[in-house]
Amino acid sequence: MPVKPARRSGRSAPPGRSSPPAGRRPDGEQDERDGRREIHGPAGAQAADQYALLLAESGLTPPLAGIMRMLTVEPGLSQQQLAEHLHTAPSRIVSYVDDLEARGWLTRARDPDDRRINVLTLTEAGRAAFASIGEISRAHDARFTEGLSDAEHAALGEMLARLAAARA
Repeated sequence: MPVKPARRSGRSAPPGRSSPPAGRRPDGEQDERDGRREIHGPAGAQAADQYALLLAESGLTPPLAGIMRMLTVEPGLSQQQLAEHLHTAPSRIVSYVDDLEARGWLTRARDPDDRRINVLTLTEAGRAAFASIGEISRAHDARFTEGLSDAEHAALGEMLARLAAARA
């Protein structure tokens, strides 16, 4: 029986062609939704790229920073719980945890109540490294929002917090 090709969504580009930049239609015009210009896509991509570059200067990646943040907020998560919280495949978490453990920033220990589970905890060195991530994040925020007034910066922060809360 022949295998059917996978269905593609209407938003992806044909094979061999790249998609237009976020917020742009294939004809290069700005995408409009309900009369509002789509501006969060390009700004979000630019912010993510700039943040990744700043993290890379410290030998980090956004996934490693995200794992460290999660383990700071909720110490003692299992690898499975961490994968669920971060909406990441458990198999991906293993390599990230291996990396953090090799750096001495994380310990992996068997849960005394269920020996099948690895409990993850940041070490003192891991907490110190996480503090530097906070400094990187604050510097990134200051650079990215440069040019906004205090009121605009506060309004942007408020709107982003509302968006994040609505998706939690």
